Amino acid sequence: MCDLEIYTLGQFSVCCDSHQISAESGRLGKLWELFMYLVTYRNKKIQAVVIQEVLWPDDKCLDPGKSLKNLVHRLRKKIDDCLGLENVSAITFSQGCYSWNGNVSYRLDAELFEARCREARDLSEKEPLQAITKYREAFELYRGDYLPNLIYNDWVVPIRHHYRQLFLRSVFELIEICEKERHYSEITAVCEKTFFIEPFEEELHLRYLEALLEEGKKVQARSHYQYITALLYREFGAKPSFEMQRLYQTMTNTRDTAEVNFSDIRELLKEREIADGALLCDAESFDLICRLEKRRAKRGGHAFFIVTLTLTDPEFRMPQEADLSKAMENLKQVLLSSMRQGDLISQWNESQLVLLLFTDVHEHVEIALKRIKDNFDKESKAGDIIPRSTIHPMFATGKM
Repeated sequence: MCDLEIYTLGQFSVCCDSHQISAESGRLGKLWELFMYLVTYRNKKIQAVVIQEVLWPDDKCLDPGKSLKNLVHRLRKKIDDCLGLENVSAITFSQGCYSWNGNVSYRLDAELFEARCREARDLSEKEPLQAITKYREAFELYRGDYLPNLIYNDWVVPIRHHYRQLFLRSVFELIEICEKERHYSEITAVCEKTFFIEPFEEELHLRYLEALLEEGKKVQARSHYQYITALLYREFGAKPSFEMQRLYQTMTNTRDTAEVNFSDIRELLKEREIADGALLCDAESFDLICRLEKRRAKRGGHAFFIVTLTLTDPEFRMPQEADLSKAMENLKQVLLSSMRQGDLISQWNESQLVLLLFTDVHEHVEIALKRIKDNFDKESKAGDIIPRSTIHPMFATGKM
């Protein structure tokens, strides 16, 4: 006899004796939806008619009662055979109701995740270090939304919301503990992992920035601020909140930042007027110039283009830090020599550059990007890092 391993967070699969049985039937159909429904409501007895309405909500099944009995028979055979059950079954039936037999041997990631969160919360006051360990174990289990393959099934929505909210609440509870214990590196680590699952949670980015500042990582904090404010504006048209702006002032109103004042800008412009090629500026200056150009474009009716260049490996993953840093410097040099005088370049974060191209012809931008990529390939002499471009036309209306 073996345990049934059920994975529901970020993926769905059912394994028995390290063998994935859920893949044997090809694409997930009614059989495994029935299984997921029974496991989700494993502590309840569910009327057959309710299950029929869940599986066939559009009334396309001619005989849902018979179809459900057939599904249950097939599912019982598959699960019971895997578990070596003889006198009992993983699916029980009593008084017109089906239910999951909680006495069978199984391991459910969602159930374990909820238990670890509860254990961590109970330990948080008296044993904060043990609580941190429990939270880590919980977050290892939460790899994404509950049953993501059933994105269009209404019955999953409240359960998915429950686990997502539990995950976020637990993340913030861990951050609270770490702030009291001054474990700022733990905060940045958990935030960075959470960003892959919940990239738009502003409160999480605020806590991340605060932790970076506590660690004295002002440059990294400024880079992340630029990234998240641009992301939120691009996705939702949202401007930085008051709290986000307050943190930005903390980053910039210190002597050890690389803030460029007006005399620096005048000197920089004077140098670039003499030199050929594009102008390399910091992100704040780039943002200001873009805003001014958008206003000027509205008055004059012309267009310009903003281009994002992102350095990735051939599989679209982030390169190693040392390789990325070297490639970024190579790309900057290529841009300075390949772009026209008057165009702008700025490093947005560790893997991205943004360009401001003063032309109103899309084909000219594509030609310029091809020249840039060709020159970069010649300079780097390796295909393990690739500059990937995204073109954003900026028209007289100011819309992208």
